Amino acid sequence: MALSGSFIELDPQTHPRSFLHRCLQEVPEEFRTVVVLCDIEEVGYNNVAELLGIPRRTVKSRHARGRARLRDPYERLAAPRVVAAREGST
Repeated sequence: MALSGSFIELDPQTHPRSFLHRCLQEVPEEFRTVVVLCDIEEVGYNNVAELLGIPRRTVKSRHARGRARLRDPYERLAAPRVVAAREGST
């Protein structure tokens, strides 16, 4: 980990859970909740729908949109570290 400004930069390879949590913070709550329940807690769509009191199709939509929104912070935060790691290994 390296200090940069007011936050700690997390390496996705050495701290994958912390890095994922950092990326998830940038996803709006309605999408983040579904992504966490489906992908991290491994709860099925029907159970998530029941827990949140929303239709199953809404769960599926929020899951897809949440994953798409997670992709941007992940790529933005991980890309510089991946490139640096590759350059350091050649």
